[in-house]
Amino acid sequence: MSDLDKNSNFNPDDDPNGKILFQESTNDSDTKLTMPDSTNASSSNSNKIEIFLKAVGNAPILKRKKFLLDRSKNVKFIIEWLKKYMKLETKDHIFLYVNQEFAPSPDADIGTIYDCFKTGNSVIFYYCITPAWG
Repeated sequence: MSDLDKNSNFNPDDDPNGKILFQESTNDSDTKLTMPDSTNASSSNSNKIEIFLKAVGNAPILKRKKFLLDRSKNVKFIIEWLKKYMKLETKDHIFLYVNQEFAPSPDADIGTIYDCFKTGNSVIFYYCITPAWG
């Protein structure tokens, strides 16, 4: 039994230090991102981007699909977070694709991917457990 199974209070949105890593985007219109702390909304809004996670093949579907993420995070962060969220073992693989086109490098910054490949106000990441596209 993994440590995640033992801890019934596990919140996959939080890291062990209590910081929010992924924040659910509550906006369906994609015109404005809502922030939990309205006093810092204008200053931190430029540091957060909206990502949309879609399952492919037999990958488990997430309850929430839209998230806000710091621009400075990298693709490896999303992969590791998905593994933890889906309670996969470290040996299991998650394949991540941008816009059904390519698999980004694990060290690629989310902000750079967003700037180059955004659709509307978000970037779409497709995830799967087995390779899907080239």
